Amino acid sequence: MLQIANTESNSLFLRLCRQTGIKPHPARYPAGLPEFFIKMLTDEGDLVVDPFAGSNVTGEVCERLKRRWIAFGIVEEYLEGSKFRFNKFCVGNKVGQSDLEGFFSQGKNLGRGNEKKT
Repeated sequence: MLQIANTESNSLFLRLCRQTGIKPHPARYPAGLPEFFIKMLTDEGDLVVDPFAGSNVTGEVCERLKRRWIAFGIVEEYLEGSKFRFNKFCVGNKVGQSDLEGFFSQGKNLGRGNEKKT
């Protein structure tokens, strides 16, 4: 049995969602959950696919663990908020406005272009 606390209440992700008026995903899970499985099932450089991205906790963990990743979601507002999980869109506790445009490619693919071309 995995025992992982889910106590996020004032993270940078949530503060930036509030700052920009974006509703955060209501069913966020703790980063420890995907981290456990990513460490167990993949190696650095492997590709992780998350077909139900939500607020993209999995993508955030993949970045930290040096995994390539691609994620998909159907609720655009949750995808918009998910960008706050990545430092390149944040300046201190604020959102870098120039970085907000063009985050998503057509089809709402959250992968950041770090997957290898074949």
